[in-house]
Amino acid sequence: MEKLSRYQTKILEELDTAIEELTEKLKPAERLIAERNRLMATRRTLLSERSVTSGGGNHRPRLSMEEVIVVLEGEDDGMSVQAIAQAVGYPEATIRSHLNRHRDERYEQAKDGSWSLIGAEEE
Repeated sequence: MEKLSRYQTKILEELDTAIEELTEKLKPAERLIAERNRLMATRRTLLSERSVTSGGGNHRPRLSMEEVIVVLEGEDDGMSVQAIAQAVGYPEATIRSHLNRHRDERYEQAKDGSWSLIGAEEE
């Protein structure tokens, strides 16, 4: 690793201080956050979701299967990855990854590239 410049060191120190302050402020909520995470994991299990798509360790909001299902439920002809991404507000790469992860389980892809729910036309 390269030696850090004086400016980089100062910035890192400020970032560390800010992180420590936020960690202290969030300590009272840790129990609630852990409980929420357990409840969300149980919900994903009930929906037969393997895991949420997060983008590799980022702490951004995570895409859930429910969000994609709600969007696709109203579409008889399916939707493109771009249209789904715009509807749920996530990057196309995240949507594509999610759809492929659950391909032939929850979603199917038509020859034109559009995606739909499996069995949606049967209901």
